[in-house]
Amino acid sequence: MSSVDLKAVDKACKLADVLRLLDWAPTQRHGRTSRGVCPLRGCQSRHNMPFSVKGEEWYCHTCREGGGPLRLYCRFTGQAVSNVSATALCKRLGHPVPYNPRGERTSNR
Repeated sequence: MSSVDLKAVDKACKLADVLRLLDWAPTQRHGRTSRGVCPLRGCQSRHNMPFSVKGEEWYCHTCREGGGPLRLYCRFTGQAVSNVSATALCKRLGHPVPYNPRGERTSNR
């Protein structure tokens, strides 16, 4: 059985596309960092938007979690990072599923 290249999924599926799937939009911008309400739990405070996006990485200061596009999709859908969730994300975004050439496993946080 072929294994999905999880690192390649994170490169192919852009964080901006995953955030659009989640209907997330920033409420603040500071340079290259966007901030807003956490799409996972709705975390927010009166003076601060704890969910940060910079490049292809996200972090919620309230949840104390972060990572790349695949991890955000998995956390939002309640799935583990796996071949199944990576395949589902690729299909939702219209990307071909990147398989490892020899069925080797890759890890992804």
